[in-house]
Parts: sequence; C-alpha cells; structure tokens
Amino acid sequence: MRWRTLVLLVAAVLAAHGFALYVPTRAWSIVTTSNAAMLTRSIEAAPPPTVPEAVPTPPSPAPAKPAAAAPIPPVPPPVEKPLAQLDTPVPPEIPASAPPVVSDTPTFAQPTVTATLIASDTPVQNNSAPEAKANALDGDPQFPPSGRFTYSVDIMRSGQTQSASGTLDWATDGKTYALQLDVSVLFVTALRQTSAGILSSDGLLPDRFLEKRATRSETATHFKRTGFGLITFSNNQPDAVLLRGAQDRLSVLMQLAGMAAGSPVRFTPGSAASIQTVGTQEAEVWLFMVEAEEMIQVPAGRTQTLRVVRQARKEFDTRLEVWLAPAVGYLPIRIKQTEQNGNVFDLQLRSPALP
Repeated sequence: MRWRTLVLLVAAVLAAHGFALYVPTRAWSIVTTSNAAMLTRSIEAAPPPTVPEAVPTPPSPAPAKPAAAAPIPPVPPPVEKPLAQLDTPVPPEIPASAPPVVSDTPTFAQPTVTATLIASDTPVQNNSAPEAKANALDGDPQFPPSGRFTYSVDIMRSGQTQSASGTLDWATDGKTYALQLDVSVLFVTALRQTSAGILSSDGLLPDRFLEKRATRSETATHFKRTGFGLITFSNNQPDAVLLRGAQDRLSVLMQLAGMAAGSPVRFTPGSAASIQTVGTQEAEVWLFMVEAEEMIQVPAGRTQTLRVVRQARKEFDTRLEVWLAPAVGYLPIRIKQTEQNGNVFDLQLRSPALP
C-alpha cells in the first residue's frame, strides 16, 4: 500500500510537469496598460502641402508714344534803342484817384481858410471845399501876447458846488505856442490840459494834446500831418482823419479868440464856425455859434463880450460856452464846460484886471 501510494504520487508529479511543458509560455505574460514604457506607437508623416497652380500674369500694355513737342518759335533778336531813349527815365503812372499829399510846412503864399464862417441858416460847409473860400476870414488870426491868466473856478458834481482855482498859461514866440490849463482843489490838481504846436496863417496847429485828471492817468493825443494826416490816441482808440484847422479841446479856446480878433467884422452874432475838435478819445466837428453880445461881470471886472456856444448834436455831447472880451484881445474871460456825465467847470477871469 505504501509503494502504491508512492507510485501514484510520483505519477501525479510527472503529470503535472508534463502539463506545464505543454501550455505555451505567452499565456502567462502580463500586460499592464499603465506601463507606458511597454507601449509603442507608430507616427505617420504629414502629407506635403498642396501648392496652388500659378495664375498667368496678363501682359502689360505697351507704353504710349509721347506726343510730338510743339515747335519752339525762334527768338527775335533784341531791338537796339537809341541812346536818347535809354537815358530818359519813364515816370510812373499815377492813378487819377490818388490822395493828395499833405505837407508839414504851411504855404503862406496861398490864401488859407481858418474855419468856415457862415450864416446861421446856411448848411455847414467843409473847410476843404472850394466854396468855403467865399466865407474865408478877412485876415489872419491874431493872438494876445504871452501871459498867465488866473480864474476862479466853480465845479459842480452830483448837485454840489465846490470852489477851486485855475490858471491858463499862454506862451508864443510868433512861430510856436504852448498852452496849459490847471484846475486845482485845495492844492490838488483836478484837471490839467496841455497843448503845444506851431502858428500859421490858419492859426494854431497843435502837435500834441495831454490831459490828466485826478482819478485817471494821463492820456495823449497826437496830430500827424504827414501823408494823409491822422490823429492818434494813446488809449488805443481808433485813429481819426485829421482835417484842416483841427484843434484840441484846449487850443480851440485860443483859436476862437484869434479868429474873432482877426475878423471882428465877420465874427458877429448870427455867424458860426465849424472846427474839428479833438479830445482824448474822439475827433468830432464842433459847430460854434456866435449867439449874442453880452455885458458880464467876472472877478476881474465888468466888460462887453461875445458869447460863443458849441451846439450839442447828440444827447450827451459836451456843451462849451465861451465869453470873448474885445477889450483884452478877445481873451476868453469866462469858460463854462458841461461834460457828458453832468459835471460842470465854470472858470471866470480873476486877473489881470479888466480895463
């Protein structure tokens, strides 16, 4: 029994070894999908890019033939001029409408017109018009000798009257003149006006006018007589055309005196004088009317006068009244000026004493 069992066991072992040798070894290989080193992959090459067929370029058109150039006419030979024509200058053409040239030097040989003296019912004529010569003054303006004249002054502002003093300094050497007006209140200058220029057969020809007020800076007006003739202002106001016989607001007082002294027969009540009068901002033609003969009383005395009034044309025009005294060379012995803002300056001669 023992040997039989041993033989069966040996037989079973041999059978098992034989079975193992019969089964293929591939069946026992283990393939793990997670082991990347054990996998192989084939890569196929990409196909080559497709090259489009070239589009044939159309042939460019043949360049156009240039047009035939126009024949150049032959240049004529220069014309020889006589020496007389080459040496003679040809004057430039002057247009018929060219403005006249105004000279700085007054012409004394020709008759002049200081201002237009007209009847009160006759339209005002421009000084440069030919018909104005028929109303010319009988003689050249005559001015008093140099001197200082003092005035009592009443200044009216906002309904109140304030007393002041004034001086009018007049100096002339027969060729030039200087004129200055000062109005002072308690030794403070409230108004100062200065005019300077030359004398001519037309009377005063101002070159410069200055004005200084207590609350304002000084302003200047210049009279430029070359070329056309202009009036310029230092406060940037537009320039104005300078007319013949133009005066500033100070020189016009002495100009009226000179006109009356030069033509006393014509400077009578009912006559008028048209004068361009220039301030610090504008240049206007003022019409002065000789209104009446008046006997007036001033601090310097009592005398006969001519009252000359600047006629206002607009509502706020400055009104100027001047009393000229024949006994003292038609010196203005009273000057009353009413300004645009309603202020009034009334100057009355205090010295020298009237005869």
